[in-house]
Amino acid sequence: MGAVALACAIESAALAQSILIVNSDQSIPRYAVPHASFKDSLGRAIEEIDLGTAANTDAALRRLIEATNPAVVYCIGSRAYLSTTNVAKSRNIIVSSALNMRRFPAAARTYGIASELAPNAQMTMFRLLFPRVRRIGVLYSADYNDAWIRDAEAHDSDVGLEIVPRAVRRTADLPGALAALLPTVDVLWLIPDPVVLSDAGAIDLVFAEADKRSKAIFAYDAAFATRGAALAVASDIATVGRQAARLVEDLVAGRTPAETVQSPAGTELTVNMRAVTKYRLDLNPDALQSVNFVIP
Repeated sequence: MGAVALACAIESAALAQSILIVNSDQSIPRYAVPHASFKDSLGRAIEEIDLGTAANTDAALRRLIEATNPAVVYCIGSRAYLSTTNVAKSRNIIVSSALNMRRFPAAARTYGIASELAPNAQMTMFRLLFPRVRRIGVLYSADYNDAWIRDAEAHDSDVGLEIVPRAVRRTADLPGALAALLPTVDVLWLIPDPVVLSDAGAIDLVFAEADKRSKAIFAYDAAFATRGAALAVASDIATVGRQAARLVEDLVAGRTPAETVQSPAGTELTVNMRAVTKYRLDLNPDALQSVNFVIP
């Protein structure tokens, strides 16, 4: 083989093993952190595109995919995933940082890491930190989270809890649902649901109604703890990036991941002590060593 032909063959092989990161908006920390940890963990050629930049349209993404022919596309955030599926059919795709991603239609050669921990993992944390809590209310939309609720109910008794779910069809149903649910439970558990938490107004309503009835809130993101939730059980987003890198290595090596959607491997706990005191929750002091952040 001549020198030119050999160089072309080497370049072609390198491109075939290259990895593309498609980020919904790298200026947002929850997208930037897994992006950085993914790159640090993966010792391979990486191309990247930030869809948060005006010049980086779907057409630009298509051109980049055609030019680099990536072995795997790692999508960070819902926008990145939806744009990629429009222009990169029949490729290996990994997606993370997309809330409630299990609601997306199943697609061949597409694998994901859920943004939220599995229900039983979260409930285990609830029980560890607040052992006197028993009945936990959950508002949800059946269109998005029916399977999630069934999963939670299947495991609640394993950790000594009782899930009390109440479905809502539309955001306008929230006042009535909250009025009916809150008096019957010890705490309210917020899960990622686009109907219940449709906008800032809906979130304000949920917190106001829970506070009016002296009910604490457990949530899935640390931002809610700063808003007043007593506890947030979230995934460690830096670990998510490293987990995505391991998935890439599996796919490049020809190994099919055992699960289409994996639960996040790392956990980040935030406790708001003001809310714990305000709502008279009994916090297990021995469990505080497991907490990552404490809001005094």
